Amino acid sequence: VSTQSTWEEVMFRTVLAAVPPIIALVLAVIYYRWYEINEPAVFRDWLQMLPHCAVLLGASITTNVAALWIQSASAARTIVNACMLALELQVNKDLEGIMGSDTLDLAEEEWIRPELVDDGRFDSIPLLWQIVTCRSSLEHIAAHVSSVRQLPLNRPALAEA
Repeated sequence: VSTQSTWEEVMFRTVLAAVPPIIALVLAVIYYRWYEINEPAVFRDWLQMLPHCAVLLGASITTNVAALWIQSASAARTIVNACMLALELQVNKDLEGIMGSDTLDLAEEEWIRPELVDDGRFDSIPLLWQIVTCRSSLEHIAAHVSSVRQLPLNRPALAEA
């Protein structure tokens, strides 16, 4: 394993370290300009500064909660699901543009009971895609993969002394 950082890793760390403070600075400048906190009548009166301090406290709490959440498994799942949804929508759009707009009303039914389906309909890639990506099909694939992963591996012993 190499300990030397690649260019992509350095750029990722740089962006990760630089972008959030820059965004916070830009938002602070916008807030400062919008509400004109530098007026002596505002910054000398603690009652008028109280709402601004509350905004600062709320922004601090929000960024800390966001930092905690972004490190969790649910954040990773949400981000991956959002990326997969974007990819799926683009693939469906591309397939529709290339192959035409064939749609199935009951893709789940055609997956569950394939004997009812006319074999000639499976010449269309968009129709096949709809059947393969229906919920019950994906659950079946996930169950199969899960059962395969739980099987013990029959590996021969490396060295028997």
